Formats: sequence, C-alpha cells, structure tokens
Amino acid sequence: MDYFVNAFLKAATLGSTPSNKLLVLAKFLGNKYASPMDEEACKLLSLYVAFVRALYLLHQQNHWDSQDYGEHLLFQRLYEEASELVDDAAERVVGLCGELMLTGTETDIVKKFAPREKSIQSLLESSIALEQAFQQIAKKTYDSLKEKDMITLGLDDLIMAQASTGETHLYLLQQALKGL
Repeated sequence: MDYFVNAFLKAATLGSTPSNKLLVLAKFLGNKYASPMDEEACKLLSLYVAFVRALYLLHQQNHWDSQDYGEHLLFQRLYEEASELVDDAAERVVGLCGELMLTGTETDIVKKFAPREKSIQSLLESSIALEQAFQQIAKKTYDSLKEKDMITLGLDDLIMAQASTGETHLYLLQQALKGL
C-alpha cells in the first residue's frame, strides 16, 4: 500500500507543496473533509466564536459588577469556563478555515446584551439572555454545517460539548435568579 500511495502522490502532485500532497491523498482516499470549509461556513464559524467570546466578556463584566459574593463567584466560574470554550472554538476554526473572521462582532453582541443597570437581577438576566442566544447560534451553526455536509467529527463534538456547558450555565444562572 505504501508503494502505491507514494507513487500516486508523486504523480498527482508534481510541483505541489507538502500540504497540498496531503489534500490530494485525502481526496483520493475518499476523505470528504479534505477540502477546506467554504467561505460561508467560515463566516458562520467565526460568528460562533464571536458569541463564545461575548459570553466570556459579559460574564467577566458581570463578575466585576456583582456586589453579592455568591453571584460574584458564579460569574467568575462562568467567565473562566467561557475562556476555555472560546480558546477551543477559535483554535478549531483557525484549523479548519485558516483564519478567524472577527470584526469586533463580539463587542457588538456584548453591548446588545449588557445589563441596563448594575442590580444583581439585571446582571443575571443579561447573562441568561446571552446564554440563550448562544444556544440558538450553536444549533444554527451545527444544523447549517451538517446540512452542507461540512461538519467534522471534532467540530460536532466541540459544538455539542459547548452547548452542553451552556445549558449548565443557564441552569446555574436561573437558579441564582430564583434565589433572589
């Protein structure tokens, strides 16, 4: 098999770069993920990352603005977990698309969901609203990529795991709001 693969690569990729040789091999062996994501998918994935980054920024701001120690710790937990989520998502998108197409969208999202006042109820409600919006964007991203047959196993796992974490965040925030 190695002889066949090497001969194929040599014939099919004369003058190609090493990374192109891997794409040719993957296509030849039937890997449907060998071609890069299309521009629309990369824009959608970049929007997904912007939402995850907005979660981090809003939870961190709410952490700083919280006067209640229990909620202060809750928001700290949320922004620390969101920090890991955004890093994982951004690295995955760069790996699949070659770059992130962020244009400050995350700050626009934070502004849209920012609390109108600094009361603990407003802080909790703003975080809940953004977590709910994130669930919608996660589903839209997943469904769109699946429909286009561009969802990789790793991307499937990432979106599902991050949506699950978001559901936990929603539960914790809703419980804190009920306790007021």
